[in-house]
Amino acid sequence: MKLPFALFSKLFIFPIVGLFVKKIISYQENIIAQEKLLGKGFVVAVNHINSFDHWIISFALKDKLRDIRFIGALDEPLLWLPSKILYYLANTISINRKKINREDFVKKVVPHLNAGKIVVIYPEGTTNREKYLLRGKTGAVELAVRAGVPIVPLGMRKGKGLFGRIVEIGKPMIFKEEDVDDFHKFLREKTDGMMKEISKICGKPYPYDNQ
Repeated sequence: MKLPFALFSKLFIFPIVGLFVKKIISYQENIIAQEKLLGKGFVVAVNHINSFDHWIISFALKDKLRDIRFIGALDEPLLWLPSKILYYLANTISINRKKINREDFVKKVVPHLNAGKIVVIYPEGTTNREKYLLRGKTGAVELAVRAGVPIVPLGMRKGKGLFGRIVEIGKPMIFKEEDVDDFHKFLREKTDGMMKEISKICGKPYPYDNQ
């Protein structure tokens, strides 16, 4: 986030968000250790409940707020102006999913990781209120492999009562690019492994095997 927006968020938005976050289970020490070891950023892969998630994640990682880069869709022309303003303030990496291809997507995001930023991605690809996780898309793992950075799985689940979220930051996972004949299959296997870790900490089953 840009500094003025980060200060505004900490002063006025996070006190409200904090009312809804019942508990944060953090492995922050592991994140810092990996960051120092690699001298780069990392990917946060998280399940997606609703649009409030952006604020919950920002609140959970508020000590590194200036380094967070969400990946935001900018597909619909009618939403361009308000979205562009918010994306600008939040330093969001905007993506037009109807026009960008996978190679250009990777090229656009990897420099942020190399610059030590935290890239947040929802591997389910959309909000999901089902009782199970959707099949994970392989983009998060490919970004981590291409940039040589860890993935930090993050899980969100509802607490008791009408309101409240429990957030758990998992231990970093490192996927090194291997000499494989089928890179797509490699990404699929590692992505399913990542999703199973998210499943453990968010409490939603992941009903998919490598295939």
